[in-house]
Amino acid sequence: MKLNVKKIIFGIVCFGAFLATCLWRTPLSVQTNLNSLIEINHTDWPIGNLTNKFSDVINIVIKSENLNTAKQTANEITRILGADEFDNLSVITTDFSVSDTINQLRIHKNSFLSSNYREILQNGEFGKITDNAVATVSGSMAPSVLSLTDDPFLLATNYVNELKLANGKWTARDGFLWQYVAPYHYILISVDVGARDTNDMVKTVNSLTNVVREYNGDDAQVFLSGIPMHTANMTQTSKLQLSVFSFLALAMAILLNWLLFRRTATLLPVVLSLGLGFVSGALALFLCFAEPHILTFVFGVTLIGLGIDYSFHFISAMIHKDANNIHKNILHSFLTTVVCFLPLAFSGVSLLQQISVFTITGLAMIYLGWRIFMPTKIDAKKTSVKMPHAVSKKYRPFVIGAIILAIVATIPFMKTQNNMSQLYRPNSELLAAESLMQDLNGVNTSKFLLIRGETLNDALRTSEKIKDESGNFFDTATIIPSIERQIENQNLIRALYKSESRKIQKELGLRTTPKFVETPAIQISDIRDNKTLENLLGKFMFDDGKYMYLVAHVDTDFATTSPNAVTISPAQQMTNLMERYSHESYQLLAVCGVALLLLLLFLYRKKALIYLAPSVLAIGLTAAVLTWFGQPITFFHLLSLFIVIGLTLDYSIFHINAMDNHEIKPVLFSFLTSLVGFGILAFASFFLIQSMGITLGLGLTFGYLISLFLFRRQN
Repeated sequence: MKLNVKKIIFGIVCFGAFLATCLWRTPLSVQTNLNSLIEINHTDWPIGNLTNKFSDVINIVIKSENLNTAKQTANEITRILGADEFDNLSVITTDFSVSDTINQLRIHKNSFLSSNYREILQNGEFGKITDNAVATVSGSMAPSVLSLTDDPFLLATNYVNELKLANGKWTARDGFLWQYVAPYHYILISVDVGARDTNDMVKTVNSLTNVVREYNGDDAQVFLSGIPMHTANMTQTSKLQLSVFSFLALAMAILLNWLLFRRTATLLPVVLSLGLGFVSGALALFLCFAEPHILTFVFGVTLIGLGIDYSFHFISAMIHKDANNIHKNILHSFLTTVVCFLPLAFSGVSLLQQISVFTITGLAMIYLGWRIFMPTKIDAKKTSVKMPHAVSKKYRPFVIGAIILAIVATIPFMKTQNNMSQLYRPNSELLAAESLMQDLNGVNTSKFLLIRGETLNDALRTSEKIKDESGNFFDTATIIPSIERQIENQNLIRALYKSESRKIQKELGLRTTPKFVETPAIQISDIRDNKTLENLLGKFMFDDGKYMYLVAHVDTDFATTSPNAVTISPAQQMTNLMERYSHESYQLLAVCGVALLLLLLFLYRKKALIYLAPSVLAIGLTAAVLTWFGQPITFFHLLSLFIVIGLTLDYSIFHINAMDNHEIKPVLFSFLTSLVGFGILAFASFFLIQSMGITLGLGLTFGYLISLFLFRRQN
């Protein structure tokens, strides 16, 4: 009767979790964006907003030795992007349209001044402006934006030309951004894919990629780069690896199950228990996190390796009718594993918090499922067991001493690395496209200047003050000055007309003397119908609901003392964050070690250190081997050590407590299953998972062998 009550309660809890997930989180969605893995903050500055601002753009670069071929290819791609298939994409304006801006400049023409002309006027060098205008008109060096009657000093023309330089080495030409690097012409098309769900993002990127690749040939090459390309690539790769890894791990579990028990009757309860664990872990994930990351599910296949350990031992207990001893060992193993995975929930990295929730919940449900629903009888054979002899007690101190010596000798050569560029390594095609884009931009875009103000005009004033003190840079204030700066510009232009009107009339042969005409200051609301200015402004500003922010790319050595501005390098911020996380991991490892020691002291009294020793030696030897092969220790290696400790403690508990050899054989098979489940992650394309797979493969192997040969009872 008690058993039935337990089953009913268990079923109600499972159904309640399923119902809560359906009601609260439907439709279910997963996160694939790399930026979501680590949340970075710079005090109260919205770094996440800055990162996301540049995460929805795909850059298409056409490369050809023939300019006409490059232009023809660019026109064809632009035409296709305007088709119904891509109606949800937005081709970002890349050419500064003069005709689109003339009316705006005519109405507010005295509000605008380029930075170099403003400096000249402030220095009172009015004649230089006149000479430049005469030289330009006489030499027909460039068309004027406004008529000579409206703008005899070509102030508007100079202002527009400075805006064109906003694109760095790129030059506006025939509706595209163009540059020439011998012997190739390059044309850039930027496409905003907008915020969208993962499946739609992948579908859009695949469609765009397939279309663009048709134009790759001997005459022209097309390159695609940008965060959406990486997101789609990682999503597809992760899904594929999730399927392959899950299949291989499950196939190995089934094969080892048959080799151990030689009966297919044991397969169904094993598969059901693993399915229960995986589904339970997934439900817990969606309940605790609005959008779990897809990499959690890739890592989640290792639950097969952990869950199979319990399944093998429970079945072995039924076959050999010694449930009491094995059940006690399984309980102790479960408790120590939970203690080791629990610190991941406090790591500060969302992905690892998710792994902690997924694994602990899944293991708990597998354990409870076997205890509550375990059959009293199962059709399986007792198989003969022959395990290798443990190392003689006489020689054990020497072997253990040699291991310790090898670890200690390696410590001076151990190196740490927290470079977040190692977090993700794109495929060769994407890497080549990103490298080309960086070379063509010719600027270091890894450092940003963020300027804030309670209103846009406040931010514009701050930007202008910083430029006056620290040097020029391109931002929204370059396009639209603050109201105060516009008034100053009008006064400077008024003084120019007063000083040079008669001279410019004579030099240009104008019929009448140009006169200064008052024009109103321009507001942001005045340019909503000007797509060119709207586009430029959108690239350099955003609003978080509290402040208005201006964004600018600056040199790495740029500095400002303004309290309303900060320079930020997202890559450096991530590296600093990894250093902090690594420091926290060392602390968590110490806490984990103390917690485990206390638990083992409670369970085994004075033998506690014997149970812990194989795990300590295993993680030390793992770190040593990584060092021998020139692999620096990263934050993710450190976090893998929590899992190594938890699993190798399982091996220690069963090896040391085994009363008979038949209790040791399931340890071997569960170790092999775990080794496959974790070790296969070493072949993942995502470096975080890959590094954890290598660490876990080494750690589990060392932990199993050390506990088997150096700490197992000799009889």
